[in-house]
Amino acid sequence: MMAAWYLHARELPPRWTALASLALLIGAPALLIAKEPDLGTALLVAASGLFAVFLAGLAWWRIGHGAGRTRRG
Repeated sequence: MMAAWYLHARELPPRWTALASLALLIGAPALLIAKEPDLGTALLVAASGLFAVFLAGLAWWRIGHGAGRTRRG
């Protein structure tokens, strides 16, 4: 929900700065949950965050490679 809220007010597809912020918004809770230890819930949190990024307009292969889509005029 936090990733979707963050993305709704920004230009889509997200740029590198937005992706870096999203990495913190998704990664921090997932790492804290994994440390608890509850790996299943941590993976679900991370997967739902990545799915929100995918729905924002990034292709799966770009998410996997960690690259954002660039705009060309």
